[in-house]
Amino acid sequence: ATLDPKGLTAGLAGSGERARHPLEGGGDRLALLARAVEPSRKRVLSDVPSVAAAPTVDYGDLAELVRRDPGRAAERLREVLDDRPDDGRLWQLLGAARMALEDYPGAAKALQRALEQGRDAPVVHQALGDALLAEGDAEAALEHYRQGPETGRNRLGRAVALVQLDRPEKALPLLDEAQELAPGLEARIRAVRAGALKLAERHAEARRELARGRALAPQDALARSYARIRRAGKRSARVWGFDVEVGVGYNDNVALRSDSAPGGNTDTDDVVLHPSGSAWARLAGNARTRLLAEADIRAAQHTDLTRFNEVFTGGGLRIQHRLAETWQLEARGGGRYGQVDGDSFYHAGEAAAIARWSPADWSRTELTYTFSQRDFLFRTVPEEDRDGSLHRGILSQRVDLPAPGGRLELSPFLSVSREETEGASAENTGWSAGLDTQYGLFDRLALSAGAGYREHHYDNPHVRTGFAFKREDEAWYVNAGMAYHFAQAARAAIRYSYLDRDSNIPASFSYDQNQVQVIVGLGRP
Repeated sequence: ATLDPKGLTAGLAGSGERARHPLEGGGDRLALLARAVEPSRKRVLSDVPSVAAAPTVDYGDLAELVRRDPGRAAERLREVLDDRPDDGRLWQLLGAARMALEDYPGAAKALQRALEQGRDAPVVHQALGDALLAEGDAEAALEHYRQGPETGRNRLGRAVALVQLDRPEKALPLLDEAQELAPGLEARIRAVRAGALKLAERHAEARRELARGRALAPQDALARSYARIRRAGKRSARVWGFDVEVGVGYNDNVALRSDSAPGGNTDTDDVVLHPSGSAWARLAGNARTRLLAEADIRAAQHTDLTRFNEVFTGGGLRIQHRLAETWQLEARGGGRYGQVDGDSFYHAGEAAAIARWSPADWSRTELTYTFSQRDFLFRTVPEEDRDGSLHRGILSQRVDLPAPGGRLELSPFLSVSREETEGASAENTGWSAGLDTQYGLFDRLALSAGAGYREHHYDNPHVRTGFAFKREDEAWYVNAGMAYHFAQAARAAIRYSYLDRDSNIPASFSYDQNQVQVIVGLGRP
């Protein structure tokens, strides 16, 4: 039930097996169209001299038949029209019958004939606009909607046509009018508004509309439509995107950045400037599959201007495939390079496989496996050069709930890892679990918070640290933040995190840490 080529207003009332019109409400709409043909059941064609010899036909009976049995009515009307091809009322009734049968091309032809035969009425223009919109001719539909009645349904039809024509900013005022004129259509109006906002890249406002609209849409068909609209934003028609950030952070305790340097913690503070950027471009694709190229870079300039200069960059290819309505598969591969102060170097080849399951619009489960083959080089201490592999699996769940003023996202996760390297710490294993939350509020404001626990076991650490027992670390952390979107693509954020790490080698690896970051960003995700 895809009536919008961009998927933003797809199936606003469709159940999936048969195409449905995006404005739905078929029974009421067809009854109005049929009643408009002839208010009185008693007037018949025998009062027309030129056709006095023909059998009499009761418009009211035909209108009732359209409502009760549109298939039979369509057959009867074709028979009558063979004798009366110039009767606009009969063409109007045939159009109503074919709309009920979801034969939109046939309905459009019949209603066009009705107009040609003198039935130039707003309700006929409205119905013809509905039929043309369902056919995919949004431009022609819009012209007839403009000659339709001053109703909320008419405003909704015009808005849907404008969204399909890539004019979301013009559609939004019409949706406001539609909601005032037809409050009973609010669930559908909010769905179209969410699609228009997504097309205009006003994503925070679109999420609010989806949250409010879903609460008003208990019907299964409409609820599924909201799920499709929500997922449509993830299958963007855009062919490229980027994101850049510049942040300044303060850390009250400079922990060791490498387990290769045992000794006491200096317990000094640090201010770091950390710019970063990423970009992607679509190389090929269709409605189900797309191939992307992507790259990113991040850097850090610490208070110590020579020792901890850090630059990491990477890139690769990503392929996404929608296996079914609720399943998406993804794979990516690429490489990564990094250096710290021109002394330590890092090279890696990376690959990942991801499976996502979205059984409902408020739920998404994701399973990720990543593998990297890494090589560490040390210019000043070449005997510590080493290479190895890292395996990591992550299971995460996202639950999206309506909340006062916006939406609430809950994202619990579980991660396990295994690292194999030559030399020190030959086999390391770790796991972590936590919960991240985000509360979208007042369209542009997002509050976030998270907490978690992680544990790591290092086999054979004594090769480099001099300790004759295995190292074991565990850490608890909490974080909180706030982000404000000034415009469609610009944002500012502040984040705080606290880490409490304990180790059985406390002199080097146990510490508490408070960190504050202020970030500004610009992006086209």
